[in-house]
Amino acid sequence: SIPCNNRYTPIDITGDYLITGTSNISAINRKTGKMAWSTTHSSWLEGSTVDADAVYLSNDHQITALDLCTGKTKFTAQLPATTEEKYRYVGPLITRQGPYLIASEQCHIACYDAQSGTRFWSWRATASVDIAHQTRFSFETTAQDIFVNTDAAVICLDLATGTPNWRYGPFPGDHTTSFADLDHRYTSRPVTDNTHAYLYSSDATLHQVSLDTGIGTIIASLHNIATKSHNSWFTSANYE
Repeated sequence: SIPCNNRYTPIDITGDYLITGTSNISAINRKTGKMAWSTTHSSWLEGSTVDADAVYLSNDHQITALDLCTGKTKFTAQLPATTEEKYRYVGPLITRQGPYLIASEQCHIACYDAQSGTRFWSWRATASVDIAHQTRFSFETTAQDIFVNTDAAVICLDLATGTPNWRYGPFPGDHTTSFADLDHRYTSRPVTDNTHAYLYSSDATLHQVSLDTGIGTIIASLHNIATKSHNSWFTSANYE
């Protein structure tokens, strides 16, 4: 029987299994309805992703990988630590891209080997430059890059190395403006096609950003807003 001392929320579906749970994690056989395995996680689940081999869970500043067939722990890996108390109330996000496991926690993005949990690299946003508000970073991955929305900017990181390729923001290269007064805060997860990333900002405008160059433009406004900045192309700044 499925343990009843937990709120059961579907996490993902892969193969024959429905993975469900928030602290007690279970695999339910979709054909029979029977539980294949169940395990108690250390604390409340914050993020998860599933592939053909494993269930990856993130919370409490760590990643846990469970074998998909047995539920046994394959590895645990620590997420980058931070001392900024104002970011501690948000939990990590996690996704799998090829051999890489990418996690976002507080003001960090980190990349791990999906088989062993070995950390390849980590990148930390600069609070005074990249972060406009207390936020958990959302991101989108492609085969080569990670596109990170830090609320104040979209930053393209090389997937294999974590090296920043470009930065797209409302004030490229100019960080003197108080972020509390910014007209633009990027409020959605970037989504991508073969050539561009798309995301909304807080003034209800839709941005289209080149994946190669980081140069973008506003292509739609829910309120038909027309300002000086809206009628011009934004340019990317070299990230240093």
